[in-house]
Amino acid sequence: MLASILKGLTLFIISLILCFFLGELAVRVFWKELPYEFDAEIGWKLKPNFSAPRKVVDQSGLVTQVNCSTNEFGFRAWGDLESSRKRILFVGDSYTGDCNTSNDDAYFGIVKKRVDAEVFAVGGGGYGTLQELLLLERYVDIIQPDIFVLQYCPNDIYNNSFHLEENSIIRNQKNLRPYLVNGIVTYRLPKNHPYILIYKNSKLFRFLDILLQIIQYRIYKDYWPQFSAENEKILEKEGAIILTEQLMSDLKNLMPPHTKALTFTSGTEDKDETEIWASISSSAGYDVYPSVSLKIEKAEKDGEIVRIHDGGHWNRLGNEIAGEELANILNIYLN
Repeated sequence: MLASILKGLTLFIISLILCFFLGELAVRVFWKELPYEFDAEIGWKLKPNFSAPRKVVDQSGLVTQVNCSTNEFGFRAWGDLESSRKRILFVGDSYTGDCNTSNDDAYFGIVKKRVDAEVFAVGGGGYGTLQELLLLERYVDIIQPDIFVLQYCPNDIYNNSFHLEENSIIRNQKNLRPYLVNGIVTYRLPKNHPYILIYKNSKLFRFLDILLQIIQYRIYKDYWPQFSAENEKILEKEGAIILTEQLMSDLKNLMPPHTKALTFTSGTEDKDETEIWASISSSAGYDVYPSVSLKIEKAEKDGEIVRIHDGGHWNRLGNEIAGEELANILNIYLN
C-alpha cells in the first residue's frame, strides 16, 4: 500500500514538474513581455540594446506597428555627448518608458525634431519618483543636462507610498520597487523572498501573476480591493504628498546647479490631483506646464483619438500633441 502511494505521489510530482517546464517553454516562445528586466536597486528598468517590433491598438481599433528600441544604457533617446548643443533630459513612467509608439513618434522624439538641442529620454512603466531618482543618479554626471523635464503622472503619489500600495493588486510593482521610509530606501520583500526569486527566473510565473492581476482588476474595478481603498488612501495620502514633494526636490537637486527644471503631467482631468501636482512641483523648484495634458484632452473632446486601447496612455497623435507643446515651451528656454 505504501509503495503504491509513493509511486502515485512520485508520478504526480513528475507530472507537475513536466507541466511547469512545458508551460515555461510555451510562455517563453509565445508571450511578448514589455522590454523590462529586473534590477536589484530600482526594481526594474528598460533592457539595454533592446529592439523589437510590436503592434499597438488604439481606442478606435486602429493597429499600428511600432518599433521601440533602447541604447546600451536602456535610454530610448540618447543625444550626442560630443555636441556643443544644449542637452535636455526627460524622465518619467510608462508615458515615457513603455513602447506605445516608436521612439521617433514618442513625445520626446517629436521634441528632438523641433528643438536645437541634444535629447535624452528614459523611463519605466509604473515608476515612482524614487525609482526615477535612483536611475538618474547613474547617468546625470555623464549627461550634465541644461534642462531637466520630469514627466509626472497622478499616480506617482501612490507609487511613492509604502503604505498606500500595501493592498495594491499590482504585485510585480509593489514587491519590487524601493520606497523611501523615514529617510531610508526600503523594500517590501527581502531579496531572497520566494516571490522575488521566482519572479526573476520564471517567465511563466510573471505571466500568471499578470493574469491574476487582470482578473482581480475586473472584480474590484480598481487596483485596490474595495474594502481597503478609501480609508487607507485618505489616511496616508497627506504623508505621501509631502514625500513626493521631497523626492521631486531631491531629483532637481541631483542636477547640475545651472540646470532648469520643468514638469508636465500626463493627466489633468482630476482638478484636485492637478492642483496637488502644481503645488508640490512649484515648491520643489519646477516650472509647471499643465498645457501639455490640457491640449491632449481638448483634442480628445473634439473627437480625436489620442489614446491607445487602455484608455489612458497616448497613441501616436497624443504623443505628437504633447511633443509639439513641449517643443514650443522648451524653445523659450533655449532661445
